[in-house]
Amino acid sequence: MSLVFFLVPMFVAVNAPQRAGATAAGRTRALSYYSQLGDQVLSQSTLVVKARVESTRAIPGGELVTLEVQRLFKGEAPAPLTVLSHPREFFVGSEQVMFLKRYRDGPRYTCVNRFGRDAEFDAKVSCLSRHLSVEKLKTDAERRREVRRLLLDHAAAGDSWTRMNVVHEVRYLRRRYPDLLGAGDQDALLVIARSSPDEDFRQSLQELLTAKVGNANDERKVDR
Repeated sequence: MSLVFFLVPMFVAVNAPQRAGATAAGRTRALSYYSQLGDQVLSQSTLVVKARVESTRAIPGGELVTLEVQRLFKGEAPAPLTVLSHPREFFVGSEQVMFLKRYRDGPRYTCVNRFGRDAEFDAKVSCLSRHLSVEKLKTDAERRREVRRLLLDHAAAGDSWTRMNVVHEVRYLRRRYPDLLGAGDQDALLVIARSSPDEDFRQSLQELLTAKVGNANDERKVDR
């Protein structure tokens, strides 16, 4: 998708912090997701749904969008589910996966990020589901371990979108969490890359993993 993402260039977070923010009890150590999708999108989203746009209504300064929820990925969806947006951002009848957060703790939501139905839609949904499973793990060690497994599984995926998303996530990890991928993890990824018939993926991941951390190849803006 062109919006974000996943997130580059699939998921580009809107006003995304580098880490999750405060809790009701005050500032606490933020949950580390060990992924760009997690840190920049899921950390902000209290509700993630696949939904159909039922109606839009002009209001001062924007539009009020009413959604029909078709699948719930995270959180509890109120009925009706309404989202505040800029004019003409949503179209009646369109189906999208939306990452939402409450607007000023009220009954309505704003959209952190979203992606629509396209040729890579199923791959994006599968990737999202796997990252949400990481979020549910209780300990930091479990999340780190699962992200490493996720990257290896996705590097060997049958579709090009999922494979290239690994390149984007590894680039992000090398900047934000340079100790996450050990030598064994990187060697395993290199084995997968070198045996892949996907030339773009093979070349991109090999160049990334053989470059020194901090190399210019790693310094590309990760939330572009």
